[in-house]
Amino acid sequence: MFGLVLLTSGVFTQAMSVQLDLLITHSRSLVNTCKGVHGLALCALPFSAAGTFMQVLLAMAILASLWHYQRRVRRENVHGGMRIRLSRDGDWEVSLAAAPFQAARLATPVFVRPLLTVLRFRLVDGRRCCALLLPDCVDAEDFRRLRVWLRYGFAGSD
Repeated sequence: MFGLVLLTSGVFTQAMSVQLDLLITHSRSLVNTCKGVHGLALCALPFSAAGTFMQVLLAMAILASLWHYQRRVRRENVHGGMRIRLSRDGDWEVSLAAAPFQAARLATPVFVRPLLTVLRFRLVDGRRCCALLLPDCVDAEDFRRLRVWLRYGFAGSD
């Protein structure tokens, strides 16, 4: 889908090569699951023991939650998704929503499965971020290479 993109920034010089450059977009399956859960919650309201006024309030809260989620997904798609770079030396860089890349450390534990991989990072400025990777939000070959590297070539720090 996106393929391997080799880029250089102020942190990486021409001498350092990038092993993986992942652009993480929203997973269609996760977005559709979220929409389905909101729909099920709306369908379950008439069968609840809550009064009519409470059902209307709950329906408005569910619709507001769905609207907020959809707005966030659209905004992040416009500004670009999260990008993760892994150098051949095992150094990580993270870019959030088209911001410049920042050096990051991969925190342990790392959850690696064929359908879900969860990476936690600590950025240089002390902030933490988490990447939830599903098969449909990254390129399939890059996702496979990342999982292999995490399982067999991982030396993390916390």
